[in-house]
Amino acid sequence: MGNYGLKTASSRATGLKKARVQLLNSQTGQVIEDVDVLSSADCITFTDGQTFQQKLDNGLLKGDKGDKGDKGATGATGATGAKGATGATGATGVSLRLKGAWSSSTAYVNNTSYIDLVTANGNTYACKVSNTNQAVTNTKYWELIAQKGAKGDKGETGATGATGATGSSNWNDIQNKPFLVTGNTSLITTQDFNSIATGIYKCVNITGSNRPVKAYPYGFLESITYNGTSRQVYTAVDGNNGNVLDMWVRTAWESKWSPWSKITTNLTLAIQEG
Repeated sequence: MGNYGLKTASSRATGLKKARVQLLNSQTGQVIEDVDVLSSADCITFTDGQTFQQKLDNGLLKGDKGDKGDKGATGATGATGAKGATGATGATGVSLRLKGAWSSSTAYVNNTSYIDLVTANGNTYACKVSNTNQAVTNTKYWELIAQKGAKGDKGETGATGATGATGSSNWNDIQNKPFLVTGNTSLITTQDFNSIATGIYKCVNITGSNRPVKAYPYGFLESITYNGTSRQVYTAVDGNNGNVLDMWVRTAWESKWSPWSKITTNLTLAIQEG
């Protein structure tokens, strides 16, 4: 048997190398025969008759699906889309019409043009159904939309006012002008002091038998009730010049008057005009 040798050659096809094997006579170098070389990929055959190399070449060899990859970074904001078409015109609105305080003689409306509003007792109502002389408390025709608020807190005490001007002490200046009077708005002239109601009075030409001193027909009478007891204070005034002469007091106890008692003399009386 002769000696044999192997001769190989390679060629490039689409970036891959393919080996060519020839069986040679080692003495003469003559090619005895070409030998086909099988790679491992060609040696593996699947049950469908295709080799591993065939499936690899045809892209039929795929592994199991891999795990889900990490979320990619947010992409850049896309360009602004084109302006949409103009929408349809909306329905005509209804106007709220202020009608002031509710009146039984006014016709109120609720229609496609107006809804009348009225006020009553501090509340505001909207007309639900057109009507005339339907009270706002009738919920068929009116709806309360704003209720009167609660009474606010008492405000702080204001600053003390300025002192008033000094009144006249001349009787001729004051005898015909009004004076602070409660319980009786008339001047006392010939009235019995026993029947005088609580209040302050100006006395002019008094002739009543129960005046304190009959020689003093001009003056001022204050009638009060204190702790259930009636008291009267009479300030006598000189009818010629308005000077204060004397002050007298009497009290009532168990409906019986005690005599008048003189308590002051030569006072100066300042009278504030009403």
